[in-house]
Amino acid sequence: DDALRSGDYVNGLAYDRQGRTTFAVARPSNNSGNNYITGDGRDNSTSNYYSLGNVNGTLRAAAWGNDMDYGGYWSVGQYRMVALRFENYEIDNSNNAQFFNSGSLIHQSNRNWVTHLNDGQDLIIGGLNDTSADFSGNIAEVIHYPWRLSDSERNRVESYLAIKYGMQLGHVNDYLNSSGSSIFDPDSGNSVNAANNGSRDWYDIAGIGRDDMSALNQRISKSG
Repeated sequence: DDALRSGDYVNGLAYDRQGRTTFAVARPSNNSGNNYITGDGRDNSTSNYYSLGNVNGTLRAAAWGNDMDYGGYWSVGQYRMVALRFENYEIDNSNNAQFFNSGSLIHQSNRNWVTHLNDGQDLIIGGLNDTSADFSGNIAEVIHYPWRLSDSERNRVESYLAIKYGMQLGHVNDYLNSSGSSIFDPDSGNSVNAANNGSRDWYDIAGIGRDDMSALNQRISKSG
């Protein structure tokens, strides 16, 4: 339940209407109340902010009265890998805000978000700035990019997280290394599961390997 708060004016964060992509691997210990994983911006109640969290079991991107929700997402005691991707509304006003779960799109909508970094708590991991809404549970990793990642770029980050934490990507996605090369195709070379309408088996995937560009050195692994 501890939170890490930055000093003022952190370099490298998305500002104003700039596109961005945020990843988190987290496990809630309860689904009661406001539990935020990460956020940036916000000056008490006078300016705009951007955050990602768990509100009564709902996945929420909170952005100053223009929140985006996906209900029933969080399960107590279960790790989730979530990505939140956003593009400037002036550049893309067609489903420019998106939630992904383990690489699969689960929700999208139009949002015109603005972030002002004018507070002494510009970035927080484990809560929401200027509030007591700290996350109840475990946060394994949070990654912020100050631009909207392409699908290929997003898949590289999700592959890194999946291998590192023993989680499974959606079967439509290859596992990619940091250079964008496929290291595993879940739909290639697997046995056909006749009991599941001929679909291929792609569950319980684990991987070991080294990727210097992402500083991944996975010597021991397990499936989720």
